[in-house]
Amino acid sequence: MQQWFLKVPFTLDKKGFCIVFAKPPLKIKSKNSEIRKFLSSLQIGLSDQELQEAICNKQISICFQHLQSRHLIVSQKVTDNLNPVYSRTLSYLQAKMPNSHWAWQQIQSAKIAILGCGGIGSLVAEHLVAMGVQNLSLIDGDVVEQSNLNRQLLFTQNDCGKPKVDCLRHHLLERIPHASISSHKLWIKKGEDLEDRLEKDITFLVVCYDHPPIFCQIWSLETAINREIPYICGSLGINWGSWGPLLARRNKKVQYYQYLKTLKDEYKSDSSNIIRGSICATNHMIAAWMSMDIFNFLCNDSSVHSFEKKVCLNFNTLEFKFMDFCNVQKTVNNLPATS
Repeated sequence: MQQWFLKVPFTLDKKGFCIVFAKPPLKIKSKNSEIRKFLSSLQIGLSDQELQEAICNKQISICFQHLQSRHLIVSQKVTDNLNPVYSRTLSYLQAKMPNSHWAWQQIQSAKIAILGCGGIGSLVAEHLVAMGVQNLSLIDGDVVEQSNLNRQLLFTQNDCGKPKVDCLRHHLLERIPHASISSHKLWIKKGEDLEDRLEKDITFLVVCYDHPPIFCQIWSLETAINREIPYICGSLGINWGSWGPLLARRNKKVQYYQYLKTLKDEYKSDSSNIIRGSICATNHMIAAWMSMDIFNFLCNDSSVHSFEKKVCLNFNTLEFKFMDFCNVQKTVNNLPATS
């Protein structure tokens, strides 16, 4: 069955006009209650027949054409063949947002690359697959070690000595067998390493590796800029961890990239500044928040805490510090380890 959805929410202004949250906002200059009812129905979803009946009304037809011209309408085939693993995820989306079927389609169609499959990266992969992301590309050059098992909880004793990406792929597919997950045992030593090996259809780049400091973010951002895909990074220390900024707009990625380049001479390509102490609880907290922001971004939900911000969490006080994009650069120095 084909259904039609309004991609974004709407509200009423003080005069009773409908304001659609587009960029820029779209004001529908009519107080016709039928138009408000039509927009509300589009948020839930209209069948082909219901849509045809609605646009017999001239004002509604004009409104619908205007929304289409702004690319605010999406149609999709809705089926009942939902994997029972995801039944609670879809119920969550239906309770949270009106255009839940469209959001679910965005989640399932995303193809996300995770760079670094250690303490944060492996947990982000686990969260995303469990929430419905069907396509992952795992990139890491490391093997599982005994010291990883205190926080990288998908790995077992039997995995020690084996590539992290292969073990992670195996464990994720045990949970969600129909997911499409590729693994690449690869150390990123220069920007070309990532560009050459990253699949062409990647739609989101998640950076969870820490060596060499600063350079890994620079190389990842270069790829995100060239591919025109969103980017987010996460990091972890002893007393605090952070995630973000999540960058989708090209000018913001370029701005952040240029700033990071000013720092590269301050860092040597060695591990002398990397903090090695780490436990599972703090890794889980950062991975969970980071995964939630990715999930909400894919759903076009407004509650993406790290959108063009760096979010820092103090593990001792549970205080969150939100640094707007212009101030992110003040916290880039002394980046902690991510795994």
